[in-house]
Amino acid sequence: VSTQSTWGIFSKIRQFFESENPMVRATAFGIFGNLSLFIYFDSGTMSQIVENFHYNMVALLVHLSDENKTVKSSCKEALIKYAQKLGMQDLVTLLENSVASVLKKPKINILNEDEVLIYNVCEHLAKSFENTIQIYLQSLEQFNSSPNETIQASALFALSCILANQKDVQSCLLYTSDAADDLLCVDLGGRRIIKKKT
Repeated sequence: VSTQSTWGIFSKIRQFFESENPMVRATAFGIFGNLSLFIYFDSGTMSQIVENFHYNMVALLVHLSDENKTVKSSCKEALIKYAQKLGMQDLVTLLENSVASVLKKPKINILNEDEVLIYNVCEHLAKSFENTIQIYLQSLEQFNSSPNETIQASALFALSCILANQKDVQSCLLYTSDAADDLLCVDLGGRRIIKKKT
């Protein structure tokens, strides 16, 4: 199978990432990760292939917050295979040892375990691959219209983490248009806190 054909298959599989059936989602992530093993790097397409890998890695990243444990595990395994393919041993170690005692906790005490892992992965990507930031942002942007609010929140959180961890950036405050229109407050985890008018 040619590399171009494989990327076409990737695109079709991504459609099942947000299936309502958790087994379909888990299977999609499993196939997605295994397909990465059939991608070969050559001097002529090296740059484009690496960009596609980074683009797809972020799509996997936002699904680490999936409510189903089987799906979450399948997603993490796929992400590990992607990191291995790109030679990101530090990221592989981070994902394989993602326990509270190993992860670096950001100065935000409202994050759950999934969000702490996502934060650490985003920090690693932003600081290690600063030339790829725009690709990450483009990949995350597509989840703004996701029918799954958990994934929307996860994408917003990942986006804020990547921006906040760019070099020479001290802080970043994000607003969504609907939050601004409806006078909602959105925390870093993407959760909306509605303040009722009295």
